[in-house]
Amino acid sequence: MKFKKGDLIIEENHEHCFSAYLRAGFEAIEEDNEEAEKQALIEKLEEAGVKIDKRWGLERLQEEVNKL
Repeated sequence: MKFKKGDLIIEENHEHCFSAYLRAGFEAIEEDNEEAEKQALIEKLEEAGVKIDKRWGLERLQEEVNKL
């Protein structure tokens, strides 16, 4: 499962650690939410005229949006 807090995304596979991230203020994100977020970032970059490589991950897309 993946957890997000601000720009930080952590992937944790040990089920007993999930509650520790939630108590620390992280939000659980699902894969579908990640894809939706990725698509939104792609749309922002395309509007700005940035050429996008389809192999870019979510982190790289966020870096490019932050440069705008």
